[in-house]
Amino acid sequence: MSGVSSRSLAVELEVPSPSTGASTTPDGRTFLVLARIDQSPGPQVVEVIEDEFRPYPDEIWNTWSPSEDPSQHFVRINAQRVGPDGALWLVDVGAPGMGNPTVAAGPKLIRVDLVSDTVQRTIPLGEGLHGDSFVDDVRFNGNLAYVTDAGHPGLVVVDLPSGRVRRVLDHHWSTTAQRAITADGVELRNESGEAVFIHNDQLEVSPDARWLYFQPCCGPMARVETRSA
Repeated sequence: MSGVSSRSLAVELEVPSPSTGASTTPDGRTFLVLARIDQSPGPQVVEVIEDEFRPYPDEIWNTWSPSEDPSQHFVRINAQRVGPDGALWLVDVGAPGMGNPTVAAGPKLIRVDLVSDTVQRTIPLGEGLHGDSFVDDVRFNGNLAYVTDAGHPGLVVVDLPSGRVRRVLDHHWSTTAQRAITADGVELRNESGEAVFIHNDQLEVSPDARWLYFQPCCGPMARVETRSA
């Protein structure tokens, strides 16, 4: 990074397993999603308190097995974001591992109140998904939430007051990956030897809230006016 010296960089955290990123609050709280892609045991969502990783909001939500109600537990959290309402929002893929089918009532958007540290609401996403869907990330704009589908190319629009979901840009060129993902110049393949394509993945709402930008993992980036998203 231009203009940044090694002396200005410092290690903030050492994370025990891969993480999809951190969310911070204005008052200094930090939350992590631990990916658990290999289905290793342990909490998926943690709050970092004095270098300790505490299950958040509690151990019960972070513990799921096929015998338990997936609507009351994290099946597999893929993304998080502190929303404009000040709550922590979590995206649950609803599948226990990469390549696994989703379980009924598993895919959902979860709102955790940061004052009471409790789950206040879950919004099922199933009506806007397909069997091979992989909900990926979320952004907010007024009363709407946008959720990307990296498994079955498309975008899910959630009306937050009602909880209604609708699917748009299904298999549209802008949400469909044209290239497989690579690492160090090598094309990645799954256990069956097939090339791995990650469809609609990254997204962001413009600062003036006029545009929604989104793209498959390997691009290209597209945008649509939010009034029609």
